[in-house]
Amino acid sequence: MTKKPTMEQTLAPDVDRRWVDEFIVALRMKGVAGTAIADALVEVNDHVRVSGEPAGEAFGPAMEYAGSLNLPVSFPMGARYLLPYVVPAAFGCLGATLVWSAVKPLRDRTLVSIQAGAVISTVLLLVTLICLGLTFTTTLTAVMTRSRLRSFVIGAIGGAWMAFLVILPPIFKPIIAYISPWLVIVVGAVALVVATFMYTRLRHQPEDPIDSPLGRTTPRRQTIETRAWLPLALMFPVGTIVMSAAIWFIF
Repeated sequence: MTKKPTMEQTLAPDVDRRWVDEFIVALRMKGVAGTAIADALVEVNDHVRVSGEPAGEAFGPAMEYAGSLNLPVSFPMGARYLLPYVVPAAFGCLGATLVWSAVKPLRDRTLVSIQAGAVISTVLLLVTLICLGLTFTTTLTAVMTRSRLRSFVIGAIGGAWMAFLVILPPIFKPIIAYISPWLVIVVGAVALVVATFMYTRLRHQPEDPIDSPLGRTTPRRQTIETRAWLPLALMFPVGTIVMSAAIWFIF
């Protein structure tokens, strides 16, 4: 069975796929509307088809060319746009971590020992998520650059940072408090409810697909469909329940 081509492949079949992907990402980060992106892709593809010249040679690097275009911004990709995705992720991570830490003590009828390393690691993880949301466009631009060395360095630094957050709790073990597992679970559950509620609010976010110029007689959908926001809303609660069951019965 032949795989149905994406809208981007339909709009720019003669343009290198990597160039198209970088071009779309760059314009999305600027907040350019999907219809304007589609028009720009069609123009690039027409030039490539007529001239036979690759897009990279004709227009230069995709992200630089996208930055040179004076296209109207309709969805600003700043912190205000991204925080609705990052903040619930932070609440979800916090809630899942709290619940998981309390499952085994609850089963064994002991108190939850709050270790300094775990507290520091959790706080640093939440700060990292917020910072990524605030600097999303800058970070993604750096990662998407054609310089493989820069992408490798950024990836290595990110991997080392995450590894540090993982190994910090087992290394730094001073206990700062003992708390009832039920209290920890309640606080974690509240954080999960907050995360789930915030994710369900995403269904009210406007949708902005990259539409073909030939298919714009149909009004654009105004909300994100269920398949887009529902997995996000269920990700942390379901993951927390599954992992908690594994901790209770296996570990």
